[in-house]
Amino acid sequence: MLEYVLYCFEQQDYPFRSMVILDDAGQLEEAEGNRWRVVSVDKRYPTLGEKRNACAKMAPKGTEVLVFWDDDDLFLPWGLSATAEAMSYKSHACMTWARPGLFNFLTKTGELWRCRTWNREDQKDKACQCGWGIGINLFNATGYPALNVGEDKRLAMALEQHTYGQEEDSTSIYPPWYIWGPWGNEHISNPKVVYNTFDGGVGKNIDGKIRVQPKPPPGIDIHRPVFLPEIGPRPFKGDWYEDVER
Repeated sequence: MLEYVLYCFEQQDYPFRSMVILDDAGQLEEAEGNRWRVVSVDKRYPTLGEKRNACAKMAPKGTEVLVFWDDDDLFLPWGLSATAEAMSYKSHACMTWARPGLFNFLTKTGELWRCRTWNREDQKDKACQCGWGIGINLFNATGYPALNVGEDKRLAMALEQHTYGQEEDSTSIYPPWYIWGPWGNEHISNPKVVYNTFDGGVGKNIDGKIRVQPKPPPGIDIHRPVFLPEIGPRPFKGDWYEDVER
């Protein structure tokens, strides 16, 4: 699945971007592409939160905003531009963060629906951490907790409570750009899953390493801007995914 997220990254129209992929299973061949690089180490981090923090420290010098992506999602070409513009409204972007109020859900039948990223009336339980942009100074003041599950919500709570953290909405000026659900939310970093032999959907070579080359996601025209109707006007009664499935 890593090939798809790399393809999405290469299609981004924001010029000042770079990506670091941290492989702590020693599976991937170290490689570099168009503004991205793979760092492969033979060292397991105890938790996913600690792994995300380690990857953040590998950001190039001068980085102002961190964006965490997972390879079980897809991202339309204006995603980073939307995040950057939302955060640029404030003079101190390094102490600001952005979450999209809307995202796209790819259903099991291939439909693309626009959904809200919260499920409660207070709008405090926004999910989709892979749509967030976090100012690097703000992130350094908080960081991910040492958790495998729920590290995203704990981080959000810390960001909300931080004195200098100001939240923006990247979908207030751009159409939704984050696509959730193409592969059923495959969290292979879950500690309950043995994934040392997982090949990411790419065949291994004779040396056991996985060669990474970006390729377009199947069945999705990522170049075409997507303007989708709202789901509603009925309110969400349960979790957003239950409402979408109905």
